[in-house]
Amino acid sequence: MSRQLSLLVLVVVLAAGCKRSTREEEAKKVTPTSTDDATKDIVDADYRFRLTWPGTGWKLLREKDARHLNPDALAGLTRGNGVNSIVIVEHLPGAELAAFADVIVDGMEVENKEVAERTATKVSGIDALRIRVTGKINDLPIEFRGLLLIHQEHAYQMLAFVPGSMGSAGDLDTALAAFSIEPGVVKTRQDSTVVEDQVGVGWRIGKGVFESAASRLRARTPPGWRLLVGDELFKMNADADVGMASATVGAYVTVISEPVTGSDVKGYIAGRVDAVMSSLMPLDAPAPTKIIGKNVTLVRGKREAGMPLEYLIGVIVEGQRGYQFIAWYPLAKRSAAEPTVLAALGSFELLSKADLSKLTAELVAAPDRQNFVGATYALRGGTYFDFAQHLRWRLPPGFWKFLVGQEARASNADAMVAASDVVRGLQMELIVEQAGSTTPADYAATVERQLVKGGIVINRRDDAKLGTSKARLLEGKLATAGLALRYRSTSGIVGDLAIQLSLWGAESEWPDEAAISAITSGIELAPSLVDTDEGAHFKDHRLGFTVELPSKWRREDATPSAMKPIASMQQWKSGRNQILVVAIYTLEQHDDAWLIDLVEQTMRQNLASVAASTPETATGKLAGRDARHVIWSSSEGRADLMMFKRDATFYGVLAVSSDGSSSTLETARNAFGLLE
Repeated sequence: MSRQLSLLVLVVVLAAGCKRSTREEEAKKVTPTSTDDATKDIVDADYRFRLTWPGTGWKLLREKDARHLNPDALAGLTRGNGVNSIVIVEHLPGAELAAFADVIVDGMEVENKEVAERTATKVSGIDALRIRVTGKINDLPIEFRGLLLIHQEHAYQMLAFVPGSMGSAGDLDTALAAFSIEPGVVKTRQDSTVVEDQVGVGWRIGKGVFESAASRLRARTPPGWRLLVGDELFKMNADADVGMASATVGAYVTVISEPVTGSDVKGYIAGRVDAVMSSLMPLDAPAPTKIIGKNVTLVRGKREAGMPLEYLIGVIVEGQRGYQFIAWYPLAKRSAAEPTVLAALGSFELLSKADLSKLTAELVAAPDRQNFVGATYALRGGTYFDFAQHLRWRLPPGFWKFLVGQEARASNADAMVAASDVVRGLQMELIVEQAGSTTPADYAATVERQLVKGGIVINRRDDAKLGTSKARLLEGKLATAGLALRYRSTSGIVGDLAIQLSLWGAESEWPDEAAISAITSGIELAPSLVDTDEGAHFKDHRLGFTVELPSKWRREDATPSAMKPIASMQQWKSGRNQILVVAIYTLEQHDDAWLIDLVEQTMRQNLASVAASTPETATGKLAGRDARHVIWSSSEGRADLMMFKRDATFYGVLAVSSDGSSSTLETARNAFGLLE
């Protein structure tokens, strides 16, 4: 749910600097190239639902637009004040409404979750549940309201949401009221979604083909299937390398890979199968098949929980790596689902040595695009910044996947940063807290007690370093899930901070001391580290940009309070000339042209009444990067909008000149820069 929040609220933040009345034709478009009327009701002929246009200020999102917000969405609604909604339909024969609601609510990735409402209601005469859930996503307060129902073996979600105080409860209810069920027979249709090209940690997608230097897998989805990667896959299974989904049969596949050097292969396979089956009811009739060129017999299991699901589990060891293939689908659809699931599993293949070497070299050479922003932290360009603790950490080289903020706390409530080496299977955690009056000796003793309590048998105690500061090293063995892991904790009092950096993984994959030193030496205190420098040379260290304007330009922080955890909106004025700079963390690393289109259309709409003609769209350069350039001319002067996305952060610069020239734009372009 998190991605669409920032995408659609972004247009509210940027457009706030230049709101005008709109021409009717611009209000009907979602993007500049839209041919659909966004004020015309949506009736889905297959899934038999309707979205009724609520009136002025609302836009209806058809499937091709809604899928940019959520890959499973079939339609949606958006309003300029940050209220948005999506419709998702799944074929789930045998599903019970209460159990379906449990799955939806439990799956909402929000911190401080509170289920404020769960009441029975009716939608078009059909039994439904109305829910209201509040909490935080990435430090951003959020409210969800939803309608859930089961109709003709299909499960429907109509979810409306708004961050902070951007919209009202009345608007959320208006969005829900727009949804209804149409008479007629519901039909499941094939999913034709193509996942866009992107690069992750140790993997990439190009032209619909997934390749991983970590798992050594290549995957081409069969018809009716789409790839699951990134944030969507992480929420389904944080350990998975890749996944697939088929809306046609309601089936899913996930793949987990890990090193198994030196392991008992038969014992490893049995252990991994048993771990999955421990939460399932065994079924007979194992399914023999072939995956990555090897014969494997899939174990069959069942989970009830109000929605009977059948699981197929297969574990393979190839070379020095183990692969866990897990598929599931509604038990009632076995006859239709099993053949297509077996086809999906059979579509995975191993990269050749030459292809793996080439892919690895190309991914190693690519810049680290991991980018996170929260209220008090940022990770950008291979460095983690903590503005509350005044700490900086230069991240180690390699295929390390980092989690910060909410995602790090999901596995350990005390962790500020968590990471995994996707090739070697190593895990890492950083915990930082105020030391207070705690002495180094007391802290070391406390850490040791915690490790022993956690089952770690310590066999080494030594002096160490965190950055340039003295620290204590504790190392030992940890037995978990039938595997013996090596564990190391490096902890100490650094300045006024108590810091603990933990590393664990298989003995066979354990890094040498030089590699471990690269991890621990990158930590340093940064007493002068602040989120913003607000002098004449303005720097936003959290969002990663800088603006240097002459003193005649007066700045105002115009960031909506609800959006401050992930956004910065700064406005400068000089006479009748204005410069507006917006940066917002969008929670997605890959580029998204649709996002730029969405912002452009919002600005076209808001400036339509004053522009003398249709705006011009071109490409240009901003901070040395390719940017979309949109130009408006009017009786009031000229407005130039330039925008681009770096990793997961969007940047927009709006320059307004009262004399109709490009002078303010040139001033803005010369003033704006990026922080690395």
